[in-house]
Amino acid sequence: MGFADKEPAPEVPELKSILFATDFSPASTAATPYVAAVARQYQAKVYLAHVIAPEPHPAGAPDPAAGTLEQADRDAWQGLAELSKQFEGVLHEPLLGHGEVAATLGGMIRKHAIDLGVVGTHGRRGFRRFLLGSVAEEIFRTLPRPVLTVGPRVSTQARQEPVFRHVLYPTNLLEKPSDAARYAVSLASQYAARLTVLYVLEVLPEASTTDWQAKLVVREFQEQMERLIPAAAKARFNAEYKVEFGEPVATILRVAQEGSADLIVLSVRKADLLASHLSENIAYRIATNAECPVLTVPAGS
Repeated sequence: MGFADKEPAPEVPELKSILFATDFSPASTAATPYVAAVARQYQAKVYLAHVIAPEPHPAGAPDPAAGTLEQADRDAWQGLAELSKQFEGVLHEPLLGHGEVAATLGGMIRKHAIDLGVVGTHGRRGFRRFLLGSVAEEIFRTLPRPVLTVGPRVSTQARQEPVFRHVLYPTNLLEKPSDAARYAVSLASQYAARLTVLYVLEVLPEASTTDWQAKLVVREFQEQMERLIPAAAKARFNAEYKVEFGEPVATILRVAQEGSADLIVLSVRKADLLASHLSENIAYRIATNAECPVLTVPAGS
């Protein structure tokens, strides 16, 4: 018997405070409708956060003039005021921070007891502005809360009508039910959505494997996936359990597209300090190529 047989997963995590991290770029503000929609659905308060990161300058060169920093502050507050107009009827508060982006946002999360972070990204690397490229990946790999990422392939229509009718939850069957499964269950329940739990096997069945043997393998994984979802929650939404064969990123994206998923929920590990190739991160590749938003949930959150 697995651990889920002994202890059902907690059912619904609270989403009472949302941190919307923005750099005011079109890629960033594309996430605005999702922030407002989730805030209204959960009656949450939204913190509109912008971080002014330090600009590197040559060793021995003088720091930028105070006037330049003051102008950056004025521009940031003006940007936050403009963004606030998109949140009429939603309780919200602007926040302006200075410093390294991920660390500064982490401080905001602790200070304001944030339950969910939201970022937008265009998915390209090598840009300095903080939500662009690999820094967006750093945010959802290091922040201690779930992060909803709205990538460049999310359609304009989906952004205008941010409703979750189909939630896709790929699992590696290693995380505890109290991790990403809780959020997949919460959102599927909250929106009366269909829930698909997916497990991807990279190794294809051997040619000698019979049809009934393959079905037994598939059924074994389906039973493990079913144990991730508490019985009390299953009655409130339609759930299906799929096993697919192939490369994980391509397979998850294909299943999401074929099933018209409105949200993908992924469990992610905290950033590995020894990792040198963040570009290989599966979650980031999915978030920037999916046609729907991606919710990444830190393991053990």
